[in-house]
Amino acid sequence: MLQDMDLAGKTVIADRGYDMNNILELIEKQQAIAVIPSRKLRKVQRKCDWWLYKERHLVECLFNKL
Repeated sequence: MLQDMDLAGKTVIADRGYDMNNILELIEKQQAIAVIPSRKLRKVQRKCDWWLYKERHLVECLFNKL
């Protein structure tokens, strides 16, 4: 799905389940910013914009209420 989207200059926000090298490489290749926290078992933890990541949670809660 991400391959078919134009992500240039956009931010992709997802949970830890999407912390995979192939997804991160695809996002970087399309010149987008990945806001995906690193899995706890990764040796090298990436930086994450936690404020923006918390916004994702608010949207998820809204859909749960609907």
